[in-house]
Amino acid sequence: MAELIETMPGANTEPPVLLLQGTGGTNQEMLAFGRRLAPQSPLITIAGRQGEGQQRQYFSQTAAGPVDDQQVQMESLWLGQTVQQVCQSRHWDATRLITVGYSNGAAMAAYGLQSGHLPGKTAVLFRPLWLT
Repeated sequence: MAELIETMPGANTEPPVLLLQGTGGTNQEMLAFGRRLAPQSPLITIAGRQGEGQQRQYFSQTAAGPVDDQQVQMESLWLGQTVQQVCQSRHWDATRLITVGYSNGAAMAAYGLQSGHLPGKTAVLFRPLWLT
């Protein structure tokens, strides 16, 4: 799963930023966006485990069917644990984490923060999907 995670160093005095892409997005695109958004912050981007290549998602979704609540919860737990491990290994303060998400990633960010799975209390959500 290491291929799903990419980081970019920054000043340890700045809050780390977690970047979660939408379907079709890439870690490289999110890191470039994150660097423009928070030039001095350490950056973390973690691709979803559902799907392959550039069709990765944090949870499966279709226009015709509902979202699997159990899958969302499991992926949110995994994402939160992974973020904690990355922050700890790099000596970044996870309690100051700012989460930025787009579409599928924004929905996962909202769920992760509301459920307490993701550290931090701040999020910027672009075009979040409804999970109900």
